[in-house]
Amino acid sequence: MLGCLEDGISAFVLMAGTPHFADWFFYYPAIDESARKPYLRKFAAIDPVANVKHLEPAPILCQFGRQVPHVPEDKAKAFFDVAHEPKELRWYGGGIALDSQATSERLEWLNSRFDLH
Repeated sequence: MLGCLEDGISAFVLMAGTPHFADWFFYYPAIDESARKPYLRKFAAIDPVANVKHLEPAPILCQFGRQVPHVPEDKAKAFFDVAHEPKELRWYGGGIALDSQATSERLEWLNSRFDLH
């Protein structure tokens, strides 16, 4: 997560984030557990769930689509739960691209933090 390396960022919007990169790269059922486990161990330190806590004290808005097979609601919630306060979770009906409502709410949320009206 780039935000962990940069101190000057004052707010974050995380869209359709997953707690583990393997949720994307090793999602498909054709890959058996014996192939997944070494990968999971090797990349655990850079997984978003291991790093989202380092974004503090900046506020975080997490936006998730309800129709994203790689990031089901339980994984999205697990990712959100480890984030620091202040944080906000919002759900949308679409997939990974989210929708115009998500875009509008994201811009409104950022504007309210930076007073960019």
